[in-house]
Amino acid sequence: MEKDIKKEALRQYLKYFKVWFIIAGVLAVITIGAAVVHLLTPKTVRGNSQDPAERVFDYADMLTDEEEQNLREYIAECEEKIQADIVIVTISESVEYDLQNPGLAEAFHAKEVGSTDWSTAMRDLADNFYDYNNFGYDKVHGNGVLLLDNAYEGQKGSWLSTCGNVYDYFGDYEIDQALYAVDDYIDESPYKAYKNCISYVTRTMEESKESMPMTFSPWILTGLVVALIYAAVNLHQSKAKDTTTVNQYLDGKKPKINNTRDQYLRKNVVTRRIETSSSSSGHSSGHSGGHGGSHRSSSGVSHGGGGHRR
Repeated sequence: MEKDIKKEALRQYLKYFKVWFIIAGVLAVITIGAAVVHLLTPKTVRGNSQDPAERVFDYADMLTDEEEQNLREYIAECEEKIQADIVIVTISESVEYDLQNPGLAEAFHAKEVGSTDWSTAMRDLADNFYDYNNFGYDKVHGNGVLLLDNAYEGQKGSWLSTCGNVYDYFGDYEIDQALYAVDDYIDESPYKAYKNCISYVTRTMEESKESMPMTFSPWILTGLVVALIYAAVNLHQSKAKDTTTVNQYLDGKKPKINNTRDQYLRKNVVTRRIETSSSSSGHSSGHSGGHGGSHRSSSGVSHGGGGHRR
């Protein structure tokens, strides 16, 4: 008799929670389908033959010849992983005045470069250097990221310009983290700083792409966890009782759910604040998605970007 009652109780529990399981099942099918499509989608192939082969433009002589070569090789590996051009440019020039210095690279004299504002000038320099040289992994002005680092005394700082798929994935948060990756090592070793930035960009792009098929996973887990917790808690309660009727397990054909209270500990997070500039209207404290610092360059190309002084 006891076993029959418990079987009936379990049947009623499953019936009560069937909507949760149906929803979880539907979301599971959608997620699996998205993962299959993601895996079967071919990688972007290099479709741009107009960009230069060079990726490291060390006008400020921040790197040794060996370090430049090591960066080129590392960049080549990372570009293959994220299907995006990665460009490093260093300068040691005042950017807060009209840039008519004939000693600068020709690319810096593109249209509308030069400003009395540091962030605007750095943004224009980075964007125009990218556009002028036709960078882009998949096409001209396509997938890519450019780090511009200025070593000029009193105007030191970096600007990150994003385009194409990097523009799609990098929001204000990701841009800031890439810049922090430079700051962490720039005084110790510019080579380590630039490599650290490249590593962060590559890792973030890979993680962003891998997480796409799992968009619905939190909802699947939520449905399953809620259903299983409710069922487990109430079945546990029922086992502790000497029951003779199914009504002792059910209340109006619904499970009896005991009031419970979870206590949560607040986790304190310590962050450091660095003066930043961005083309967007603000910064977020967590992953922000793409289009950080969204704007159009003087060439009409959509870029994201942000920077800060040191």
